[in-house]
Amino acid sequence: MQFIGYVRLGENAHGAVQTVNGSNNPTDATGTPTYTVYGPNDESIANGTLSVLDATKDGLYSYDIPTSSPTYSRGVSYTVLVEYVVSGSARSSLHSFIVI
Repeated sequence: MQFIGYVRLGENAHGAVQTVNGSNNPTDATGTPTYTVYGPNDESIANGTLSVLDATKDGLYSYDIPTSSPTYSRGVSYTVLVEYVVSGSARSSLHSFIVI
């Protein structure tokens, strides 16, 4: 799991993902990668899509997650599940952040 940092309440949690194929080579995703945020009780509290970060780099995407109240709380760790498909295979990566 990749820790993306501490985020002030009300600011955006920003992360980046490079999608890869089965050989771990950077590869553009089929369709748009998505994210789901899970709170401290393992409940899904937000979801969205990733944006292309740099079109000149294969599979490089980013996400920005607004951390506004009352959904997010200070001192709490959140997990971000990023899901995507490459060459017909579903893949994922995990990220986390803490709201301060």
